[in-house]
Amino acid sequence: MEKLQKCCERYEGFFKTRFEKLGSFISKYPKSVMSTCVVVNSLFLIGLLNFSTENDVEMMYTPSNSQAYNDREFLRNVYSDPTTSNFESYQLQNFGRYVDIIIISKNNSNIMNQQHIDEINKINQFI
Repeated sequence: MEKLQKCCERYEGFFKTRFEKLGSFISKYPKSVMSTCVVVNSLFLIGLLNFSTENDVEMMYTPSNSQAYNDREFLRNVYSDPTTSNFESYQLQNFGRYVDIIIISKNNSNIMNQQHIDEINKINQFI
């Protein structure tokens, strides 16, 4: 137990002296410290302005030289766009902007009546 207490005292003493020196340096040169902080943060901000995000799922999760990537490129080059006629979601070559919408009635009635069909057509036109 005595060794642990000695270790804690050394640890606290080490950081105590470091923070005392830091505090005295800041109190002697406050304008220099403040201007240095502003300049350094401004330099970091310049780097942040060049920051860009990536939302493409394929780019984020598929390695660029993988077999899946090469096969997808082959399909894009050889076959035309399958979405022009008889669209099926599994035919998509990439994850693009595609979504399935499931529509059910609130009261579990038949959805094939004219009121529901009109509402579905409104949704379809909106999309």
